[in-house]
Formats: sequence, C-alpha cells, structure tokens
Amino acid sequence: MSESNTSQDWESFENTNNKRLYDRAAAIYQGRKLHFLLECRHVTQRDIADRLSMVSANISRKLKGERALNDDEIKSLCSYLSVSDEFFSTDDMPREYLEEARAYMKNDFKDAPKNLSEDEREHFREEVLLENFKAMDPDLKDILFKTSNDYVNISEKRKNKPDQ
Repeated sequence: MSESNTSQDWESFENTNNKRLYDRAAAIYQGRKLHFLLECRHVTQRDIADRLSMVSANISRKLKGERALNDDEIKSLCSYLSVSDEFFSTDDMPREYLEEARAYMKNDFKDAPKNLSEDEREHFREEVLLENFKAMDPDLKDILFKTSNDYVNISEKRKNKPDQ
C-alpha cells in the first residue's frame, strides 16, 4: 500500500514551482475517483456530460486525468452522485499520483501549440524539462549532474582529439 501525504505536506508542495505537476497529479487522482463512482453508480460518461452540459470527450479527458475538475463541476457531480464534496479532495492523494503525473509531463512539450515559432517551441520544451528537473528526487539530480558532466567531458575529449 502506498504512503499517503497529509494536507500540510501537499500544501507545501503545492506552493513550490511544481504547481503544474501537482495540478496534473490532482487531475489524475480526481479522474480515477470519478471513474470509480461511475462504475459503482452505474452511470455513463454521457449521463455525466449531460449533467455538466459538456461533450463526452471532455468527460473522457477528465476521467483520464488530462483535465481537472473545476469547483462547479465537483459541486454538481457530488450532488448528482450523492457524495460529499470531500470525496474529490486531494488532501489525501497518495504520492504515486505525483510520479504518474511526472511520466505524463515528460512528453507534454509535444503538445505545445502548433502556431509557436521554433524559438517559442524550444522555450516551451525547456520550461517543461525544467519543471520536471525541479520535481526530481535530489539523489536522481546528483546522478543526472554526474552523468551530464561525464558526457560533456567525453564530448570535449573527442572534439579535441586529432584525427588519426
């Protein structure tokens, strides 16, 4: 069983530069909870879409954790599905959702808007990579630094090596 974090732990995490990562983890967590409720209540995506006045594709994105539930949607869902609004709270979200969100975000730069210039796309990609790096475990950061440094040294040696 995974270790749960307290509300205070998540609040401190949420207040860091990792808000985007936290939001993705929360969306995944809420999506799984919604999926569980739909199965238990024998309710379809179409039923929920009608209730929230949106298309089924948007409900699908919420179930997959691609889009978060907003406060109005949570309120409507809780009323419709007869659960407390605490049901969708992320205060007790297990840490494994953060790891899953990191995995999703590794490729998020592929979803950059198509109308960006090449420089803007590169900046977007760098921002995503920087957010992922900031969220890394410190030991993993050390390994990455050492590996990167080794790579740079090897590359420099190859560049400076005379052709034979």
